[in-house]
Amino acid sequence: DHKSQQHATFNWRKVLQNQHLTYLLATGIIVALIQQISGINTVMYYGTILLERVGMGQGGSLYANILIGFVSVIASIFGTRMIENTDHHRILVIGLIGNAFFLTLLGLTMRVDVFSQSVTNILVLINLTLFLANHQGIVSPVTWLILAEMFPTKVKAQFMSVATATTWITNFIISLICPQLIASLGVTLVFFVFAATNCLSIVLAIIFVKGSKIKSAYQKIDGSTIK
Repeated sequence: DHKSQQHATFNWRKVLQNQHLTYLLATGIIVALIQQISGINTVMYYGTILLERVGMGQGGSLYANILIGFVSVIASIFGTRMIENTDHHRILVIGLIGNAFFLTLLGLTMRVDVFSQSVTNILVLINLTLFLANHQGIVSPVTWLILAEMFPTKVKAQFMSVATATTWITNFIISLICPQLIASLGVTLVFFVFAATNCLSIVLAIIFVKGSKIKSAYQKIDGSTIK
């Protein structure tokens, strides 16, 4: 079987000795990390709890979370179409800036005690919805597009496996520690923490996820070094 033979002859030691392949693998891992340390899945998993903690009742927070989920689906549909013909690496940075902005605004809204509880609830819901729409419409689809495009065919399966494993392991760790963060720091500071991780992601994306550098590394790879 050709696929079995190809898998059997794949040599990780030779792959890691190739600086271009190593760069692509490391960049893929960074893109996978960026996808998760944004805090998106924490909000999706614990959205109802977060909304309850900011003052919404149990029923109101549940309906608000349903609304947020609906907006996220619509944003992902339109966002995927929007980014098809754009510079994926530039749009990734723009999306991460949006994430950091909306999370900071969300934290400030909860921190500043100038609005009534009902007005604060509405502002929190709006900012949280905008964050999710931004991430699901821009950051999430573009990270998967970058991963799908950046790996050469002969290493795509193995490198995508590593990137995907990084995504789910990071997701598991963040989801595991998030309740402890909420309990110890409070919801407001948790949003500031994730705003900071998005700022870190912006730096990582600017330094490592460069379209020209990825394309150059892709073109310089010698297929014989993979086997």
